[in-house]
Amino acid sequence: MINIRTVLLFTWILLFFFCGCWVRTEAQKNTEAPVQLQNWQGETYWKLSNGMLGIILVQEKLIRKSSPQKFPSPIQSLIYIDGTLSDDSPKYLVSETDPISIKVSVLKNNCDECAVQYYYSFNKKPYFYGKKTFKGGEAGSGFYKATIRLKRGAKSVMIEEETNYDIFYSIKISQGINPDKARYRGWRALSREYGYEPSGIVYRPEQERGYPLDALVDLNYNKPFAYSKLVLWEPAGGENNSGRYWMVYNSRSIPAGNIVGFFQGRLSKLFAAKNTGPV
Repeated sequence: MINIRTVLLFTWILLFFFCGCWVRTEAQKNTEAPVQLQNWQGETYWKLSNGMLGIILVQEKLIRKSSPQKFPSPIQSLIYIDGTLSDDSPKYLVSETDPISIKVSVLKNNCDECAVQYYYSFNKKPYFYGKKTFKGGEAGSGFYKATIRLKRGAKSVMIEEETNYDIFYSIKISQGINPDKARYRGWRALSREYGYEPSGIVYRPEQERGYPLDALVDLNYNKPFAYSKLVLWEPAGGENNSGRYWMVYNSRSIPAGNIVGFFQGRLSKLFAAKNTGPV
């Protein structure tokens, strides 16, 4: 689900997830620019960019200096073509217990591709629901792994994540866009608030429309409202109030204005996935 409050948040809750985040900008001419991983704000963050889009990542030395319950999340912000950061505040990983170790590895770094991997280790507490216990809910070792990858000419940052522990974090995507509209490709919406067609009617099931069509969504910042999470490549009929991808934008922007989107990755990567992806 997408949480709409005073800002638009980009939050992960996952078991295993593979997705992408893309932007449309005026920088289509920069498709041949090299991929660069550079220090940003000293040696505490990285700026990963390819001339069309960028992302701010945290460096290991900053994570290790963190105080309890203040462990930075891997992704801190998106960067739009005009240099605007989607989020200018520190972002932290939220979990029941603090990590006991962190490792950050640069798996690949050349002009064509960069991949950075984060691995957080935890001591898991036993899980109870009332007096019930569950297989896999025993106390023991926990982990969260995230691999962020960007290629030359790509319009998407690829994010692959795996965990056996409950974690989440949030970043804003509203700065630099000020979105008032969204679109997604799904099966149907249960009410107009969750999606409508260009004619204004509620987003109908595809067999009634007779053709694929994006649902349109009006973003309302006057009240809290939650949209459904990304669907996990469900069979036709299971994509209610959401879809496999979303795009968010300002309808009054110039044609070359910024757009941000996010989408499910390959089906083969959705191993034991549940409640996954941007919400």
